[in-house]
Amino acid sequence: MNISDILYVEGMKEYVVIHTKDKKFTKLDRMKNMENFLKEKGFIRVHKSYIVSVKNIDAVFGNTIEINQKQLPLGRSFRDEVNNALGMNE
Repeated sequence: MNISDILYVEGMKEYVVIHTKDKKFTKLDRMKNMENFLKEKGFIRVHKSYIVSVKNIDAVFGNTIEINQKQLPLGRSFRDEVNNALGMNE
């Protein structure tokens, strides 16, 4: 699997689930480790349980981010960073 295939990463206790367009992979790891690894590769933390590929964000509305027809929550404390990454700040 290439990093470019990853749409988003979902945290589930001590595991992470890596979602691509076709498959999902479960890995024993922490969200913080994944965030540090993916940060410089075009990914951003959008919620305590989600890290997304910025290039794959289809829409942001309210407290929701849409990627590949999947709606993910956007945490309040992550909103400014997401807006900056997408060039959406006023």
